[in-house]
Order: sequence, then C-alpha cells, then structure tokens
Amino acid sequence: MQQRAMGYGRYSDEELQKKSSITDQRRNFEAYVQDRGLKLAGFHGDEGISGGTMARPGLRAVMEAVSKGLIDVLVIEDVDRLGRDQEHLQNIKKLLVQYDVKLHTLEFGGEIPDLLFSFKGIFSEQHRASIRYW
Repeated sequence: MQQRAMGYGRYSDEELQKKSSITDQRRNFEAYVQDRGLKLAGFHGDEGISGGTMARPGLRAVMEAVSKGLIDVLVIEDVDRLGRDQEHLQNIKKLLVQYDVKLHTLEFGGEIPDLLFSFKGIFSEQHRASIRYW
C-alpha cells in the first residue's frame, strides 16, 4: 500500500523570510513525495506565525489529520519549521508516535532520528529566544 504523506510549512516574519517561503516549501515537499513514490495527502502552511506557539491553523489541520489516521508520513523542511518550543515539539512527536506517523525532513532527506530531532528542537528553541519572537 502506498504511504500517504502530508507536508507542513511555516515562516514567521516577512522581514526575515521571503513570502514565497511557503510556496518553496510546498514545491520541495511535492518533489520529495513524488521522488519517493508516496501518495500526496495534502499540505498545510502557516504564514507569519512564530514557531513558539501552537496557535497555528495549518499545524492544527495537520495534527487533526494525524489523529484521524489520514496520513502515514509527515514531511517538513526542517525541525524549526514544525516549531521552536521544545515542549511543543516533544508533544507533537509523541502524537506522531502514537498514530505511527513517520516524520521526514527535507534537510535530513528521510525519516529523522529521534536524537537528531531532539537536538534540532533544542537549537530551534534557543534561536527563538535569541531573536525574541513572541
């Protein structure tokens, strides 16, 4: 059975990131899915919203798809696109594990190992603190 993949993209600040960032993330996700023979199950994105909050409509839509068993693989550009709060990232990871959804990053080129996910989450949170996104 062909695995169903959903993508998620985010950018937080128009001054620091170009608005095409979501478009670019989606294009890269679609190429990744096609290259690996996965079934495209959708893409959600959040524009201009900090990764330090869970109040993101696109992220909520992805988590709803996960909890309904609609996807097998979640694809993100890198961990910092999923979030910049270690507690939030670990809660997301627990939900993915609970529903047996694999997390792939374009940066890693496949399923990201748990230890690397955790390290990247720590660095992402520290970066957010250094630039004071709130």
